[in-house]
Amino acid sequence: MEPTSLILSIVSIVNMGILGILICIFGKMYGKTRAQLPLGMIVVAGMLFLHNVIGALAYFSMEEIFHMKYFHTC
Repeated sequence: MEPTSLILSIVSIVNMGILGILICIFGKMYGKTRAQLPLGMIVVAGMLFLHNVIGALAYFSMEEIFHMKYFHTC
């Protein structure tokens, strides 16, 4: 894997972990308070989580298509 894609993949996976933790915290907060704000925060964090899942899948699946050996002109 190209170093840039590897770094982006790792960052995306770390972001998914952090967002998963935030979703759990917001879920507990909603369970205790029944306030509307944590529900909105869960939706936003869920959308960011989905964005990171799609990004990580793109980094892994597009590696062969955009491999550096295809772009070398030597």
